Amino acid sequence: MFTKFFKSKLNNYSNDENSSQQMRELIKSKILLFTDLYSNPEKFFLAHRIVASSSLDIGTGFWVRFTVQYNLFSGTILVLGTQHHIEELHDVQERGLLGCFCLTETFAGVHSGLVINLSAKWDNDTKQFVINSPTMESAKNWISQGLVADKAVIIATLVVNNKQYGVQGFFVTLRENGTLLPGISVWDMGKKTVGNDLDNATIMFKDFRVPKTALLNKYIDIMDDDNVYMKGNINSFNIVGQQLFSGRLCVAQAALEFRNRLFENTRKYAESKSCWTKDGSQKLITIPHIHEIFKNNQINYEVCDKFAKICEIKLCQYLRSKQLPNNELINDIAIAKIKCVDDSIKHVHALQNEIGSYAIMHESGFGHRDFLTCCKFAEGDTRILLQKIAREQIKKYNKNALSTNKKINELCFKISNNQSNTMLIYDLAYQIIDDKMRNILYRSKL
Repeated sequence: MFTKFFKSKLNNYSNDENSSQQMRELIKSKILLFTDLYSNPEKFFLAHRIVASSSLDIGTGFWVRFTVQYNLFSGTILVLGTQHHIEELHDVQERGLLGCFCLTETFAGVHSGLVINLSAKWDNDTKQFVINSPTMESAKNWISQGLVADKAVIIATLVVNNKQYGVQGFFVTLRENGTLLPGISVWDMGKKTVGNDLDNATIMFKDFRVPKTALLNKYIDIMDDDNVYMKGNINSFNIVGQQLFSGRLCVAQAALEFRNRLFENTRKYAESKSCWTKDGSQKLITIPHIHEIFKNNQINYEVCDKFAKICEIKLCQYLRSKQLPNNELINDIAIAKIKCVDDSIKHVHALQNEIGSYAIMHESGFGHRDFLTCCKFAEGDTRILLQKIAREQIKKYNKNALSTNKKINELCFKISNNQSNTMLIYDLAYQIIDDKMRNILYRSKL
């Protein structure tokens, strides 16, 4: 029932400049609640897959807008906020307000959202936080929905009495009745090769003042005596990272859905396209190398989809309990993102280069293929994730926790004995990925 209703809702949308208004309407419809991320995570992931599958019709940028709103923005508030933040989030849904997630900074780039130079300094006299971008390099960039958002979750370094208290989240108002509040400057990042139905902004803050209640204070707070109160030994950024894990899986599944839709559209064309023969009866789909492309894609797609589904089932258990996934699942999700995206790029590229002139026609959808490139960078750049996977394995190797895969141990030995180079590290990561997927799929009953 949900799938049918949600698809019918999306069918009314179009790939144009009304993308942000369409998102407002979707939010107010409550067909998907912000709280579904934790109360009904299966519905949350299903909705992401449906939007990705519809992206050739409604715009690839809409999928990004959707996941920013429902995962990064509202998800961070749900997991880091307290009751008054949750109540404000309910009001955001009632009014159809747009939110953005201000993490990535210009200096760090998409390769690492972990470098945060934006500061939120506590002013005890006014009981406010003063948020500042000290340099242009600390400006937030690639902020999806940043040119139209009413609200934002800002990730900044908390400073109290000249002492830093790590990276924290702040739930703030950016615009009132469409007008930016004092202390905020935004720029359009320019036209892209794909997803121009989505705005991407550079945002700078200069003496931007927000109330004490802006701090997402589930695990940290400032008391009346100007002292910082830490609620347990919990790193807030690790909790923020949970939204990157769920988002990472959404990206993996989006790449698969986008790829599947392209292949479906192209298959219909290939099944109807006649090739020259004496009787004119042969169709393009029957040409051996074309048939092989579709066959190989389907085999690979099913493997990737099955692995991603296994990760989803496990992650949903953690989301319901609002707990961080264990290290094994974190690595599995990284593997799913790498494998699903990389293999989708490879198979779409093969199809595009063999299907003929159809691939350059607007209605084919191949003009949107750079969406898959976006997937490589989103929620953890693929290269950074590969290095993380390799690093974790080398740590195990150095503790004599050897792999059952001889090739993996050999690569760990070379890297650990200063014989490493970048390609060896990536070779190790891909060996781990292949080994992990093989083992999990073998044990799976899905």
